[in-house]
Amino acid sequence: DLYFAVVVDVNDMGNCVYFQVLFGLHRERS
Repeated sequence: DLYFAVVVDVNDMGNCVYFQVLFGLHRERS
């Protein structure tokens, strides 16, 4: 999932916030 989020962030810089949110959620969930 993290890799997918990273790819999305790279494709759309505007999604940087979304990527950070997903990363944070995954970090907390893990």
